[in-house]
Amino acid sequence: MRLAAGRLWLDNDLVFTGPTGGPIPPGSVTRRFQALLAGAGIGRLRFHELRHAAATVMLAQGVELRVISETLGHSSLGMTADVYAGVVPALGRAAAARMDEALGGAR
Repeated sequence: MRLAAGRLWLDNDLVFTGPTGGPIPPGSVTRRFQALLAGAGIGRLRFHELRHAAATVMLAQGVELRVISETLGHSSLGMTADVYAGVVPALGRAAAARMDEALGGAR
């Protein structure tokens, strides 16, 4: 289908397209997303929550805040730090606990 759509496919700014490169009906991505969640046994989520989940996982994996900020398209590093500040203390506690364990724990 992409070949049949030709330039239409390439010349639009759409994130999700129909088989000919044009817009899809409103709500179709949401309906498909909810169906996938249901099939996986996961409760309802907003599509936008995937963005927050991705950022949180990146933080937990030690990805630099600057990289996360760029990935999310935030206008500044401070914005990313403000939005995800609640996640950072928990990660700090987990890191401290791992360090304590590595050093033999409290004696």
